[in-house]
Amino acid sequence: MMIKTHRRCTAFTCLLAAVSLLFALPWAVHARDFDVRPGFTVVDSIAQLREVMQRDDQNIRMKPGTYRVEDTWPDDAQSVFIVSGSNNHFDLRDVTIEVPTEIYRDMRGRVHSLAGYRIHGHHNTFEGATFENTGDYPPHRSLPEFSVRGDDNRFVGCRFIIRGSAPYGYGDYFGKGRGSAVRLQKHSAMSVGGDRTVIEDCHFRIHTFGHGISIHGAQDTVIRNVHLRGDVRPTNEIYQETSGPAARFEYKIMSPPWKKGEPIPRDQVVHVTEDGIRAYTRGSRDGQTRSTGRITVENCTVIRMRGGITLTLAGPPARVENSTVIDCAHGYSLPNNSVVRNSAGNAAFGPLLIMPYSHKRGADIELELIPSEETRGDHPLASITGRGHRIRITAAEDFEPATLRPIVIGRVPGGRYTSDNTSQEELRRRHRANDIVLRNLTPHPVHLTPYAHDGEIHSRGPITDQGERNQSQRLAEP
Repeated sequence: MMIKTHRRCTAFTCLLAAVSLLFALPWAVHARDFDVRPGFTVVDSIAQLREVMQRDDQNIRMKPGTYRVEDTWPDDAQSVFIVSGSNNHFDLRDVTIEVPTEIYRDMRGRVHSLAGYRIHGHHNTFEGATFENTGDYPPHRSLPEFSVRGDDNRFVGCRFIIRGSAPYGYGDYFGKGRGSAVRLQKHSAMSVGGDRTVIEDCHFRIHTFGHGISIHGAQDTVIRNVHLRGDVRPTNEIYQETSGPAARFEYKIMSPPWKKGEPIPRDQVVHVTEDGIRAYTRGSRDGQTRSTGRITVENCTVIRMRGGITLTLAGPPARVENSTVIDCAHGYSLPNNSVVRNSAGNAAFGPLLIMPYSHKRGADIELELIPSEETRGDHPLASITGRGHRIRITAAEDFEPATLRPIVIGRVPGGRYTSDNTSQEELRRRHRANDIVLRNLTPHPVHLTPYAHDGEIHSRGPITDQGERNQSQRLAEP
């Protein structure tokens, strides 16, 4: 019901109205009119929302407002919400659901059994919500905010604000998986294991060491019109700490093993999140292990995450269109027979493109290199291994890079496989790049290592060829 007010009031009545409004403010948003579509049932509490999440075939409208969760799921202390119902539409427009991170600090369970929201039902739509963590406590054990295991679930027009992890502020200098030098208490935004999940018109803000969207064994995932943003930190700030893991390890890198003991580099930045959109090779559901299948990414932007759109571990194919990656530690990485079109990125703090696995083949990639506001590091523009990839990198005609970065064909990124620690046979297997067709329309140079064979290179930048049977052509300046 609309509340009517008079235009004029006495000083006393105005003061009384102002005081009343002040005390009513947390609840005022519930009192205003809001649209309810025909056939939708209204709920106005966390308890009611939890109840309807267990049922099927509903249309639910939650009253606009901010709702703060006080505890875990009543019958399952390993989650805050459990969506076991199917065929539901949850209209959560103008609704904010706050989950305090201290709840996760006290949550106990096995690895992969914990999550903020566990979605086991099928054919559910979540529309318009803001899902926000408050506080900054790390979880007792690593977990995702959303674990999507049911099929055909959709997230439309939602915002995800993720907080609370440890360690935070060091990227993966101290490890990112089993055998880490410190205990990891990661907190990712969304883990997808269900088929035909659609994430559309959503915004992710990641303030944790964890992924934005990670895909584990799911088939036909669609991510469309999604914006994901993380953070970077100047490495010089780390040296100002007098306590914590960096000081304890004397400001040395502890992971990966081939870099252990090296000083944390000065005058660089470290990406303190993990990847924006990340595919894993496989995942487990209902006791069965499944390989990750087709992924489609359309009209997405990833900013300042460790990896941008890193799908290389998925099964073929993947398709990426009209997307942009900015200020990531590495931009794009694709599986077999994938296609990238009308997409762009910079190389400010890491390569625009990496194809790190020599057994991958047949990717067809077109990328535009865009300018960076700042640039740091000695990384390449691209690092390419595999077989039969077709790659085209363009830039605006007036593009003038601050630093020339090589496109390296025939070398895995990083220092894991070097002549110091690996046999020549293993080096050839890991670094090989055969039948690569590259059209480089940027001023950056191209370097073909001894592991690059039978390639076809057209480049505006200079070409250095240490490989075998490669054909190269220097293109004229525009």
